[in-house]
Amino acid sequence: MLMIGKIILIFIAAALFVLTGVAGYVFILMIRRFPITLYEARARQPDFIPLVQIPKRQVELLLALEDRFFYTHHGYDIDSIRNAIEMNSRSRKIIWGGSTITQQLAKNLYFRFTHNYLRKAAELLIALVLERRLGKDRILELYVNIIYFGNGVYGISDAARFYFDKPVSRLSLNQMLMLACIPAVPTRGNPIQHPEVFERIRNKRLNFLTAMERPVITPAEAEEIRARDSDCLDPDLKKPDETTRNFPQTIPLINERFGPLSGVTMKNGRRRKQMLIIGIIIAVLLVLAIVAGFLIAGRTVAIKPCTPEEARAWEEQYCDLSWYDTLEKTDYTVTSYDGYVLHAQFLKNPEDTNRYVIISHGNTGNRFGAMKYASVFLEQGFNVIVYDLRGHGLDEPTFCTYTVRERKDLLAMIRDSRERYPRASLFGIHGESLGASASVAVLEEKPPVDFVVADCGFSEILPVLYIKAAEMHLPGFLFDLASVFAGIRFGCSFSQMRPIDSLKENTIPILFIHGADDHSIPPEHSERMKAATKGYAELHLIPGAAHAMSVITDPKAYREYVADFLAGQFPGR
Repeated sequence: MLMIGKIILIFIAAALFVLTGVAGYVFILMIRRFPITLYEARARQPDFIPLVQIPKRQVELLLALEDRFFYTHHGYDIDSIRNAIEMNSRSRKIIWGGSTITQQLAKNLYFRFTHNYLRKAAELLIALVLERRLGKDRILELYVNIIYFGNGVYGISDAARFYFDKPVSRLSLNQMLMLACIPAVPTRGNPIQHPEVFERIRNKRLNFLTAMERPVITPAEAEEIRARDSDCLDPDLKKPDETTRNFPQTIPLINERFGPLSGVTMKNGRRRKQMLIIGIIIAVLLVLAIVAGFLIAGRTVAIKPCTPEEARAWEEQYCDLSWYDTLEKTDYTVTSYDGYVLHAQFLKNPEDTNRYVIISHGNTGNRFGAMKYASVFLEQGFNVIVYDLRGHGLDEPTFCTYTVRERKDLLAMIRDSRERYPRASLFGIHGESLGASASVAVLEEKPPVDFVVADCGFSEILPVLYIKAAEMHLPGFLFDLASVFAGIRFGCSFSQMRPIDSLKENTIPILFIHGADDHSIPPEHSERMKAATKGYAELHLIPGAAHAMSVITDPKAYREYVADFLAGQFPGR
């Protein structure tokens, strides 16, 4: 009976795969030629302005307000979509789109301005095609030339002339900011018809722009903008009685000629047929996405740990562990925040010392994966505490949350160790890979530790998963989908697994070490975390070292970096 069920499931999966492939192929054939055609048609219009002729500051303002991650996403922002769904669910109507610039472009080119989830889903699919067919710069260039700026004005060139009687290249900072604010609220927040409403919107956006990690507008510039008389948002802004104009209706003409899904020129029967096709495609893709999302999410967090014997055998290929058998050792367990039991081992330094360090191993390893680092700290006069991360070694099987639960486990280890060894004069934590990221993530809890050594940790897990997707010749957005289902199935999405967010208020000194040839977790992760921490940090790259191989590739340099860091930060301790 079980075998029959499996055969049925395989048959259904195969049918879905074939149906999705055929439907997707038909859909792509429907629209693939139009992005380039639309771009070329718009570029021939007299009011078209190339991206290189738009002031860089204007582009920065538009990106900051409309799509901060435009140059890093794949046409969609999974966090924005999730937030939009939550907001719309609470309000019981569609009031928030969560669209990227690419999705907005898809909406403006292919659809009427109606709000429903079917259109949003189709818009997302078209956005993926636009990203592939046009590329980032042409998408942005087309966007700024067709976006609606209120009062019947489309495109930033016409908008600059309509509102200020100037070309875009001659706009002041305040005028650039005003134009950047209009697309989100082109009607109810129009600066000519509703100046008071627009001023509130502009000031809110201004606060956001100055509070960014890398402010687009400086506080001094913001004060100068706010100092303007509220009755005159800008001296060049036209008055309501000056807005009569006769600009060419460029965008409607483009839609009439080229818009395959716009509904402007389609007869009702043809439009219903195309929307039915799109509906079928979306339904199939949603089913496939649910299945794929759950499978990928489960596969990503699954742990395949090696045994203690396997880990020791691997370590002994590169390191001499004969010292380990001669040490005085104590095995014990620590109960974590949720009752989960962690297996730990205390390695007593042959010399009497009040220095202690906890070492966290990497994913799929166990406490023996920490031994190549234990010898480094034993030489520096530390007692060493090693333990099996959740789901590894002697611990009960479970799934990996890439620092969400692991950092709480490490906090439990720190607190337990502080109680066991209250006379510790110097107490630190060291981690490798997943262990390094957990060691950084735990800093958000302000743990009672004096220092951190983070070896080849990730700043956030999604970019690491994108690398794995590329290695498997899979599109990266599959892991964005899996992130949503990880949140549903395991209680935390991949987008929440960001150790770098724990460093904003951190003052504990950190030594980052990373292999220069690490392709699994590139050195940029450590570089970003070093830049993000508020306290002292130093970073050393080990030439020729692959992932988690720095101490093996150049053990002398590794020991010197650790020794110099400790001596510099804690002289006499």
